[in-house]
Amino acid sequence: MKKTTLSESFYTFDYIPKISKIDFDTIKNHIIKNSNNTITDNILDYKHQYYPYNYHQHLGWALTYMSEVYQLDHNNYPVSIEYKNAFLIQKKGESIEKHNHLIEWDLKDSPNISVLLTVASGKKPSYLVFDFDNNRDQGRRWKIPLEVGKFIFFSSGLNHLITKNENDEELINVSYQCHFY
Repeated sequence: MKKTTLSESFYTFDYIPKISKIDFDTIKNHIIKNSNNTITDNILDYKHQYYPYNYHQHLGWALTYMSEVYQLDHNNYPVSIEYKNAFLIQKKGESIEKHNHLIEWDLKDSPNISVLLTVASGKKPSYLVFDFDNNRDQGRRWKIPLEVGKFIFFSSGLNHLITKNENDEELINVSYQCHFY
């Protein structure tokens, strides 16, 4: 018998090494400085807490590192879709609503995988929560703590949310959408 996988939902994570030259305070300051207007003012859209992505050298280094780690482990090199990348800023008491990154009417242009890189967080943990089913069990959830320097790759079709920020400090993440090349 031969097993054929028709679809797969996954996540994997790692950390940017502390010895790297990537400075998360520099990235945080860059994001705060360049986050004047959200992608949308529509509070019913999950992107109302997403800010347009603005390149910085340290972000470039981080993306290159994360892509190379993924390639070493999975034999695919993820390349970010620049216009889909965004900064996520959650003030105290804010959460990011459940959503996924597929474009239902344009699956060809939908990203293969998504990446979340945590840039700043407080002492109280916030979580990336996946809401999924395995075709028999509905409404299953899995949570992963968000920590500075931690990056999480996951299937773009996975419904996910980010829990409420319980800290006085802002929770800042970078969202990357990627294709394989």
